[in-house]
Amino acid sequence: MLEWVVWETTAPLAVYAAATAAKGGDSRASKQGAADEGAVTVHHASVDITSNRVCAVVESQVPVNVYHVPTLLQRARELKAALTNVNRLFFATKSNTHPRLVRAIHSLGFGLECVSLQEVEYVMAATHASPDHVLFTPNFATRDEYAAAIKLGVHVTVDNVYCLRAWPDVFTGASVALRIDPVKGRGHHKHVVTAGSQSKFGMGIEDMPEVVQICKDNNITVVGLHCHSGSGIFDPATWNEHAACLIAVAKQFPAVKFMDIGGGLGVPYRFTEKRLNLDKVNEELAAILHPGIDLWMEPGRFLVSECGVLLARVSQIKTKAGVKFVGITAGMNNLLRPALYGSHHELANLSHLARTRRGATDGATDGATDGATDGDSGACEPVTVCGPICESADIFGRDRMLPVDTREGDVILVDTTGAYGVTMESYYNMRPRASAHFLLPPSP
Repeated sequence: MLEWVVWETTAPLAVYAAATAAKGGDSRASKQGAADEGAVTVHHASVDITSNRVCAVVESQVPVNVYHVPTLLQRARELKAALTNVNRLFFATKSNTHPRLVRAIHSLGFGLECVSLQEVEYVMAATHASPDHVLFTPNFATRDEYAAAIKLGVHVTVDNVYCLRAWPDVFTGASVALRIDPVKGRGHHKHVVTAGSQSKFGMGIEDMPEVVQICKDNNITVVGLHCHSGSGIFDPATWNEHAACLIAVAKQFPAVKFMDIGGGLGVPYRFTEKRLNLDKVNEELAAILHPGIDLWMEPGRFLVSECGVLLARVSQIKTKAGVKFVGITAGMNNLLRPALYGSHHELANLSHLARTRRGATDGATDGATDGATDGDSGACEPVTVCGPICESADIFGRDRMLPVDTREGDVILVDTTGAYGVTMESYYNMRPRASAHFLLPPSP
């Protein structure tokens, strides 16, 4: 969970996440100065907080994605430091394709995992990554996508025996990886489980005799094996089990050089959730290392989810049959996860925080013990936070505690939206997509 407050001094901005005042916790402050860059706004760290005005960054009614790049870099370095038994890490670009973030991750030595030819071409153009740094792991892709990826020279994963059976000429003479179904699926929701008989992903173990024969007949070399069981996983033994599954299959393919044991590393979306123990993950992997075969992983959510928040303004407030609704200018077109997966994202009223801080400051100046007004006392009440999309599923959260002084124009923060937010956005109902603001590390 994010634990930072950012104040931008010339176009006043606060980004507040985790341990909120409403939750009674402490927050860490990161002080910011500003600089504009094209269609996005970029902020560099400075020395002092010089303004207690909040959230002018949310211009008019357009929601804003704010990305705290230091958090992204911190998570990337944590992974590299902890997972010493993993030889290569590839960023799952489907989680967030913004070029600034992709370039930042690639600059730290991460490869780029892509699930479509369009993603492959996009990341290669955005980062100038060499083909060896790009991993293509599609599902039900067309013949032409496979042919183009092989021509580009990137690492290609074959997801289905049909591809080899129906299009052997596409793969003749090529080196490929095979995606194997590890049978046991995992994940935070049924829609993210990617293993088992009901999952559309991967080849079954029973397909291996046919695959071996097709590869032999068509001079196809299997140099890698891959599996992935789901997303949002907190069991450290998961990736050990993936590796064990692939090692068993590798006995049939003597040219195998790497095993991609997938991603799905869980991150906390609630204040009360614990972090995944990366040291334990690494310890589990130590027990399954196989001489001559490298381990690869493809984290996505773990790198970017906590670096992003979504900001939107309150548009209306109403009470119906005892239920209080707080409408905001962002909707499920900007963040689909709550509607699609029932996902939890913490919510906070930044404007209330600013009023409370300003009141405290004014009170201190006047010699009062508490400068907050009665309306800004910090009392909270359960509300349903919703968006403007014409769908009953357009709900960010029910029975969420927001300050009783929440009002039209207040800025609401939706936490931990850096993964699968912008990449799943749409123009549904012709509502606008969110703009982007970036908070960067201090300039050297």
